[in-house]
Amino acid sequence: MAKVISLGELLIDSTPVGLSAQGHPLYEANPGGAPANMLACMAKLGNEAYLFGCVGKDGYGQFLLNSLEKNGISAKYMKQSQDQLTTLDVVTIYEDGDRDFVFYRNPGADTQIAPEDVRPEAFEGAALFHFGSLSLTHEPARSATLRALDLAREKGCLISYDPNLRPPLWPSLDRAREAMLSVMDRADVLKVSQEEAEFLTGLADPDAAADWLLERYPLRLIFVTLGAEGCRYYSRAGLRGAAPGIRKGGVKDTTGSGDYFFGGALDALLRLNTPIEKLSDQQLRALAEQGNRCGYLVATQTGALGAKLSRRMLEEL
Repeated sequence: MAKVISLGELLIDSTPVGLSAQGHPLYEANPGGAPANMLACMAKLGNEAYLFGCVGKDGYGQFLLNSLEKNGISAKYMKQSQDQLTTLDVVTIYEDGDRDFVFYRNPGADTQIAPEDVRPEAFEGAALFHFGSLSLTHEPARSATLRALDLAREKGCLISYDPNLRPPLWPSLDRAREAMLSVMDRADVLKVSQEEAEFLTGLADPDAAADWLLERYPLRLIFVTLGAEGCRYYSRAGLRGAAPGIRKGGVKDTTGSGDYFFGGALDALLRLNTPIEKLSDQQLRALAEQGNRCGYLVATQTGALGAKLSRRMLEEL
């Protein structure tokens, strides 16, 4: 069991779950947020998980704090804002399981985590610090993220980064790209979708995009996720390959699938207890395969943070 820490958004995913008797859409309030989803995956696989974040001092905020604890994530370092409401996003799910988001965040409680809220003692004994890009959109969360990155490096944590692209949360796409790339040199392990890799590099081919990133930043391992097709992986040691997706049907909602992919791959990485540069191609492929299994299992359910996951489920898949 490893100690893992993340900083970032914890919010309500308002997810469609059918129609009322009058034919109106019904929505379920699911706990979500990419960093929290990733931690939920790692907690369910037996790791000790902590989240730095902020919710509103409202009913949704208390629901989210309870959901963290219920799913094995400590709320010890969470904050409640007196001034901002808990962030909400409304999810649209298409026939192929893909989705779109509309955020109610102006600026939203998740942006109110501040540098002084990031407590150094939390990083003692931690193996991994994970962060995303949504905490870079506003202050004080951006400065809190940078402080956490400094503390994580000081304490020798492996650092993982998931630059989720959510265009409505940025003043422009140019600003989004600039900010997402500005912290790329702070990460050891990167996960991006194929669309995000193209956005960041301008290159549609995943291999070319990975090469572009490895040439410019000291990343040690990159995963490029390809949806139902699985993923590709690239190490600084020169190893690269692919792990095909799980084709068993039953996909309901891909919200959080990439987060669970990353949680599964990082769990497998930490359990190897081997420097990334010394991993064999077979070991790297095993990381990607566990990630694919975790991502698939959450996609067969509605609601990512509260999704069911266990090692037995992975073994039986």
